[in-house]
This record gives sequence, C-alpha cells and structure tokens, in this order.
Amino acid sequence: MTWGTIFVLALVAGLVYLSIRSIVKDRRAGKRTCGGNCGACSGCGCGSHMSDEEILELARQAAKRNP
Repeated sequence: MTWGTIFVLALVAGLVYLSIRSIVKDRRAGKRTCGGNCGACSGCGCGSHMSDEEILELARQAAKRNP
C-alpha cells in the first residue's frame, strides 16, 4: 500500500465514522431519520418515522388490547 492509498482509506473511514456518529446522536435525541413525507416513502411502512418512545407506547397499547 502506498501512502496515498492509506490516506484516502483513512479519510473515507473517518467520514463513515462521522456519518454514523451523527445518525446515532440524532436518533438518541429523538430526531426523525426520514423526511416525514410518508406519501413519498418507499419504506416498508413499519413506523420508521416514529420515535422510539412512540413505538414503545404503541406496543404497550397493543399488549393491553391483546393480553
């Protein structure tokens, strides 16, 4: 490996790390990871636009209805 290859590899690894850290930080802060436009979403529709607390509340409600 040349120094140029090592430099580019380190740069790409650093950018990936910063991207993942930003996503995790936003997720912990309760920010949505999608744009919130469900009409334009090609996702599975499984509620990915909801925060963790909203998903847990729905799960609790479902458990109360179906003991």
